[in-house]
Amino acid sequence: MMNFNVFHSNLHLNGRCPVCNTMYDLHKFKILAERDQHVLTYIQCSHCGSALLSVLSMSPHGLQAVGLVTDLTSDEVTQFGQRAVVNNNDVLTLHQSLEDDAFKIP
Repeated sequence: MMNFNVFHSNLHLNGRCPVCNTMYDLHKFKILAERDQHVLTYIQCSHCGSALLSVLSMSPHGLQAVGLVTDLTSDEVTQFGQRAVVNNNDVLTLHQSLEDDAFKIP
């Protein structure tokens, strides 16, 4: 497991919201999940309410980050991670349901 402490390391975060450019309150920075050399993080802007969901990955070449602006809460992100994976049978069942007359619009 990676020892990730963003507040007491040499890691420098861009502390501004990409939507409104307001400085983040970094005390609200959350680590939602950790696996292998990857960390899922979340921070919400106190000004505009948008949130940034990021995956931080350690590699031999250094730290890489990929971010996504979202309107999800941290609880919603966590709930999505706990859902079952959609498999082939689920897709086929949905397709068949959409083909049934009961789901067709007259």
